[in-house]
Amino acid sequence: MGGAHFAQSGSEGARPSSGSRWSVLLACVVVVLVVALNAALRYPTEEVRYLNEDATWHTLLTVQAYEETPASQHLFLPIDTLGEPADKYIPWGAAIPDDAGNYYYTSFSPAGFFVAWAFIKAFGLPVAESSIYLLGTVTLAVSACVLAALLAAVYEGRRHRAALVLAGALAYVCLPEVLHGMGPVFWHQSVMQVTLPLQVLAWWHAERGSKGWRVAFWALALANPYIEWTGYVANVGFALAGLIWRHDGWRAGLARAAGLALVTVCSFGLFCGHYLLRVSASAFLDALVARFVSRGPTSTSTSYVTLLARYGTSFALLWALLAGALVWAVVARRGRPRLAPGVPALLFVLAFPVLENLVMKQHAVNYGYDRIKLALPVLLLMCEFARNALEARPRRREGVPAAAGFVAAVAVASALNVCSYVMGGTYVWPEAYRADNEKIASAVTVDYPDALYACDSFVRGYLNLLFGRGIYEYQSPESSRALADQRGYDTVVLIESPDSPYVRDVRVFSPEHPSGVTYSLDDAGNLVVTE
Repeated sequence: MGGAHFAQSGSEGARPSSGSRWSVLLACVVVVLVVALNAALRYPTEEVRYLNEDATWHTLLTVQAYEETPASQHLFLPIDTLGEPADKYIPWGAAIPDDAGNYYYTSFSPAGFFVAWAFIKAFGLPVAESSIYLLGTVTLAVSACVLAALLAAVYEGRRHRAALVLAGALAYVCLPEVLHGMGPVFWHQSVMQVTLPLQVLAWWHAERGSKGWRVAFWALALANPYIEWTGYVANVGFALAGLIWRHDGWRAGLARAAGLALVTVCSFGLFCGHYLLRVSASAFLDALVARFVSRGPTSTSTSYVTLLARYGTSFALLWALLAGALVWAVVARRGRPRLAPGVPALLFVLAFPVLENLVMKQHAVNYGYDRIKLALPVLLLMCEFARNALEARPRRREGVPAAAGFVAAVAVASALNVCSYVMGGTYVWPEAYRADNEKIASAVTVDYPDALYACDSFVRGYLNLLFGRGIYEYQSPESSRALADQRGYDTVVLIESPDSPYVRDVRVFSPEHPSGVTYSLDDAGNLVVTE
């Protein structure tokens, strides 16, 4: 990886060290402060529900399971089973079991769960949503700094470099999907929004001869597919870019592509090998195939039209900024805007990973954090159009008011994006239910600590953590009693939650009450127990 063909040799608008490192550093500081202030102002002070909250609760459940089960057992695989003997051998969604009755989630690697566990452990935080919110905020700040470093590298020696870096990073941290997917919601894609742009940054510098960045690129080419599926698609994009924008012949390009293929296969081998230390190969592969079929392009539960519409919601006014910058560039350049040297290849490697959304269509529609990756090429394109317009002016000073105006327009659009996120009701909305759930759960678990717990609906992390144990899902009174007989329990606690996560009531079947007693709340919110 080296690249004379990418060098800015006498390109229009170039100036040596224009836009100092200090101004770029200041832009980073401003953006980090915006992230912190934004997070503080958005932190919920009342009971809320939020889109994709199941991802956060799933992460918290695995973190709690890591705490309750020895690492020698779970090996930091995505365990969904808590630590008591009574919690074992209880199925959980599409997870698959090991010989000890622990169930492991196979759709994603351990990486995101491990990051959350390590963060909570390192800072002594509780296993709670507030800790995930803090982790998401830190992740967003780091992601924004990596993006700023990438834009600073692209516009090295360019006029108005600091303005372009500030505008791009500011627009990024205020996108609705970014605020959500690196805020109250945390999943593997949240980690990927740090490591993927970091891999692109490493590629950019490696193509210009940096040996240190070349090592970083290959390390991330191995790590990113393990972290999240987008990494596989991204590596294909890097390989194709080396062939399309070849600068040292076909042989070198093919050799790099072969190297990326090998590293990608090794990453998949690490992913599979890690799981196979605990689960059977047949069950593991069957689970992978089943999840791909349910979420892939053949899925009929969603459409590509819906996916396109969701991109509109995810980025909101960024599309208006992009359109405005395009018109500005066309007018300023008299219909002939041009991309800076190296930018076409950069746009390609940034945009190529978005193909993963087309492959895993259902997941990209249902989970917005999977769509964040498109923000990177869109933001770069916006900055490129703005650069074209700003550099159309022959003198730097003439462009300063225009650059300030561009940053101001981005700031206004970003503020409106934040307002739409907070007040739109699409991502977060007030809904009081947790205090009521906790009243019922605390009473039942105190009265019946040694019972078989079941639910008439699906069970995910929230209910497991609410009741502090494993819960059989999709059970009726008859089926739960049969399970209790099999496992040696004389009491069944059946959680009735047809509209999860609401707990409507809890029915308990015991030797004292064979017909069952019901724990519920009256209209005043008081706990009542009825036969």
